Amino acid sequence: MASFRQLKTNWKTLILNGQQEEVLKQALALEGREAIAPLISFFCHDGTVKWYSINIFGAVVAQLAAKDIDTARIVMRQLMWQLNEESGNLGWGIPEAFASVLSNTASQSKHWELGKFSTKEKEQSAKLAHEYAKLLHSYILDTGSEDNFCEHAPLRQGAFWGNGRFCSAYPSLAKKCLASLIAGLKDEDYTCRLFALWALIQAKAVFDLNATENNEIHNALLLFKKENHTALESNSIHITLLDAPNWTQITEYNAQELLTTRLKV
Repeated sequence: MASFRQLKTNWKTLILNGQQEEVLKQALALEGREAIAPLISFFCHDGTVKWYSINIFGAVVAQLAAKDIDTARIVMRQLMWQLNEESGNLGWGIPEAFASVLSNTASQSKHWELGKFSTKEKEQSAKLAHEYAKLLHSYILDTGSEDNFCEHAPLRQGAFWGNGRFCSAYPSLAKKCLASLIAGLKDEDYTCRLFALWALIQAKAVFDLNATENNEIHNALLLFKKENHTALESNSIHITLLDAPNWTQITEYNAQELLTTRLKV
């Protein structure tokens, strides 16, 4: 059995060499929660190591839930605790990891192909998405009173990404976050606005929107373009992220590209 340090060293090397599929297979082969700590240790990294470790973490906990949902719930509560100010943790990558778990419980996630799971077991894993969807949304919902809203901008950026990721996996459960994503286009932090824009693209692609909702999104995007004209012209701020639910390349975007290429605004 490899030690925590060995797993960290080996997995980081594999990810940097483009062998994230091998890390996924190795992590899923470990019993129980043995893969979780090494993967969490990568959440504070940037770029490739962070994003692939978050996706692998989501698959590991989703499969854990299929066999032992109570233990998976403990992992989810630990993530929640790390976002709590009283924990003393910074919470880097936690909103993204939280969303990755919920999204990877979806039956269409490719990681299920790497194991033998019954329909009943997959349905048990999906219970996590139903149980924690509202909490994920609360991380970007600013009620103006005591709530779970991520006050720290870097954490809020991850929460916007997480809600966008969840939209792709569970459109029916994520629909309630639409208003918060639109509100995110006016966030005080520019990078948060960029993540909210990316999340809104994911939502628009899968939500069954009525004419009023489509018009609201269109008007919000036009206002975003007008209010962020200087930043859009300079193209000085980019976001780098794992763009799709399953094992695609890491993609870099700027707001101009998102608006003109993906939304044609």
